[in-house]
Amino acid sequence: MERERLQQLAKAVRAALERDPRVNLHASPIRVTVEDELIVLEGEAEDICSKRAAARIAHQVAGQAPVADRVRLIPAERPEQHDEIDGRIRDELATALLDEPVFRDHDLGVVDKGERRRLRDLDPEDGEITFVVDHGVVTLEGRVRSLSHRRLAEVLAWWTAGVVAVENRLQVSPPEEENDGELADAIALILERDPMVHPEDLTITVRDRRVRVSGSLASAEEKALVLRDLCYIPGVHEIEDRIEVRH
Repeated sequence: MERERLQQLAKAVRAALERDPRVNLHASPIRVTVEDELIVLEGEAEDICSKRAAARIAHQVAGQAPVADRVRLIPAERPEQHDEIDGRIRDELATALLDEPVFRDHDLGVVDKGERRRLRDLDPEDGEITFVVDHGVVTLEGRVRSLSHRRLAEVLAWWTAGVVAVENRLQVSPPEEENDGELADAIALILERDPMVHPEDLTITVRDRRVRVSGSLASAEEKALVLRDLCYIPGVHEIEDRIEVRH
């Protein structure tokens, strides 16, 4: 009976994805299946906003039933050998983490060929991030001081060219409860890190994880970058776009 209920919910999720304009199933071939006691999203999304929207729709339709999001982004290239691309991702993400002031007191490491290589040798008690790259999938592990640290680490991974998925297993110590104020702070922190946008021209408000962004920007391209950055941030459930373009 439980599996039959999950099959019905999966069918309802598929129908919702087909109807929702945020998810183009022709450009983002996403499948909805039932595996054990889970409703599973698999396949590929054309961009991060489509992936996030599909997951949110699935959770809304499924209600209390558990949903596993295994959707990856469509890669820019599909090489037969992933070693070169994974190596480039490791190098670029290592540089991004080392250069980020928020993580200057964190022990940093990368797993390469099954062995952890230290990027910065500090006391792990002050914070520790270790990452692994496998076929364009970045897995983050360790412990950070705040939810904002955790969100920023994930976004830096997503911003790395060639990444198709991020598995964020970072723990927050001491634990923090999700709240709108913290999410607003994290959004401001992350937008400041994007050199292609001007967050000082924007006003961000958050209520129940729904983000309203207003203000004016110089171009449609910059507006698109802001909206995409918001999609990268874990915890953002909805985005209300009130941005005006000056030209």
